[in-house]
Amino acid sequence: MTARAFSKHLMEAPEDDESLSEEGKRLLGEGYEDLDAGRVHTLEEVAREVVTGCSSVERPEARQAARGKGDD
Repeated sequence: MTARAFSKHLMEAPEDDESLSEEGKRLLGEGYEDLDAGRVHTLEEVAREVVTGCSSVERPEARQAARGKGDD
């Protein structure tokens, strides 16, 4: 499918008239709170985490605990 055909398909799709569930509204609100608080990640950060399995924004204590170095 070409980009033009896909765009036409999207424009002709019927509008979704279902309202959000209470859970959906709650989750959407949580997402906006995260955005407002700056709890976001760039696409590059997410891609790096998916590829390497390691978050660049992990707390150091979480990394230590995962490696077993937080135990005394």
